[in-house]
Amino acid sequence: MSKKIVAVLMVTGIITIAVAQPGFAQDSVTYENPLAYIGEDNNVYITDASGGVGTAVTNDAIYEPNVGNYIFYRTSSWSPDGQTLIFGDSESATLYMLKSGEAAAMLNVEAEDVHTAWSPDGTQMAYFGFLDEPGVLVVPAEGGEPTFWAGGLEFSIGEGPLAEPAIALLAREQGENPLRSSRYLAWLPNGIFYGSMGSRNCYGSAIIQADGTLLCTDWWG
Repeated sequence: MSKKIVAVLMVTGIITIAVAQPGFAQDSVTYENPLAYIGEDNNVYITDASGGVGTAVTNDAIYEPNVGNYIFYRTSSWSPDGQTLIFGDSESATLYMLKSGEAAAMLNVEAEDVHTAWSPDGTQMAYFGFLDEPGVLVVPAEGGEPTFWAGGLEFSIGEGPLAEPAIALLAREQGENPLRSSRYLAWLPNGIFYGSMGSRNCYGSAIIQADGTLLCTDWWG
């Protein structure tokens, strides 16, 4: 498996930001009304909503299954003001933050995968991570200590009925394919939504409220 070298600030239990080293196509990208997408080469690109040639953000995606080398990116989520993009390397579950006009930076959090969700006001970010146990964590967008919203969440991919139409639509709005994604996040007014093809707590989906309460919806009922 290919490994990337990054500048790391190791502070246990605290989100920090370190400027990423190789793998980024340029020092900074400035954009207005942006759209992000994954190109045919599995790298991250940004273009303006009006169209035009995409600007490469990363340039080190690799897919060499014969030798076990994989680096492939997934666009995760834009901040509400459209100026900050969180994306991740799916193979290593490394998250990166890209702000308009600034260099991309690595988020030093113990993420379980690349799914994230912004709070409606853009001040916080939710992610699947690990803090004593796996769960959904929330951190300030500018850095700080994570808050544990819900733990004991064990996810697995399995076969079963399709998701409810409303949940499938929400998944697609978050950039996910409900037929292929094992889980996804969205931040709603009454809590953080997570969907999964299987969870120890809720076999389907749930709203996680700030006090950790799970409001479950069973896809299988």
